Amino acid sequence: MKHLLPLLFLFTVVSCGDDSYQYTESIVGEWTAKALKIKGKSYSMEKTKFILTFNEDLTYSLDSKLTKIANDYFFESIPFRGEGTFKGDYAVVSDNMIRIKEKYRDKIPLYPSIKNDELTLMYISRDNTKIIITLTKTPENE
Repeated sequence: MKHLLPLLFLFTVVSCGDDSYQYTESIVGEWTAKALKIKGKSYSMEKTKFILTFNEDLTYSLDSKLTKIANDYFFESIPFRGEGTFKGDYAVVSDNMIRIKEKYRDKIPLYPSIKNDELTLMYISRDNTKIIITLTKTPENE
C-alpha cells in the first residue's frame, strides 16, 4: 500500500492535462455567413444578416435575419431558425466537434472545419438532414 500512494498521485497529476483542442483558439471571433447548403441545395447568404461570434469565455451570440429560407425549407432542422439574437454557451468537445447550448434548447453538435479565414460548420438535424453553413472571419476593424 505504501508504494501504491505515490503511483496514484503520479497518475492523478499526469491525467490532469490541458484539454486544448484544434479549434479552441482559432474559432474565437466574429464570423459572417456567406452560404448555406441544405439537402444539396445552396443558398447565398450575402444579403442575409447572419453573424456568429464565439467569445473567449466560451459564450456565443448570433445576430440573424434568417427568414428568407422559410418558404423553401422546413425550419425545424436549422439550429438558428428565424430572425433574432441568439445567445448561449459553447464547448470545443474534440478536434472534430463543437457543442453549442442555447437557453431552453438541447445541446447542438456542430462539426467545424477552418481553412484560412473560412469556417464551415456542419450540422446533422434530428430528421437526419445535413446542413452546412460557410462563414468568413469578419475583419477586426469593421
